[in-house]
Amino acid sequence: MELQSGVDFPNPYRLLLYMTEILRDSFKNTPLQEVKRKSFRLPVIVPVVLYNGPGKWTVPLSFKETLQGYELFADQLLDFQYILINVFSYSEEQLFKLSILVGAVFFVDQARNLQKIIKRLKKLAEILKK
Repeated sequence: MELQSGVDFPNPYRLLLYMTEILRDSFKNTPLQEVKRKSFRLPVIVPVVLYNGPGKWTVPLSFKETLQGYELFADQLLDFQYILINVFSYSEEQLFKLSILVGAVFFVDQARNLQKIIKRLKKLAEILKK
């Protein structure tokens, strides 16, 4: 999650760098015999931008739209879309619920290994059921 208080056009590129670093770190810290397995999968990364600036967010939500001539190559390009949370587009009630969600994201983010992440996700699932 990236926090922005102003429109920031290099943001999709920076998100790509963050995501690449997370994937690189995961690959690097996984035993080689596990990486070579057919069942090996890298972690899912969901990029999110929390925007609380005064103006409208005008940065493309799709990474490929920041590339020159992207229309020529359609599906052959690396692409992702990030979730934009624009604070000013929510009512007070929605913001309260959103703050709970952001807290939940940080709660899971504190876990530094897969077992802790799974444990915390299960705990959150129990809370959400209630």
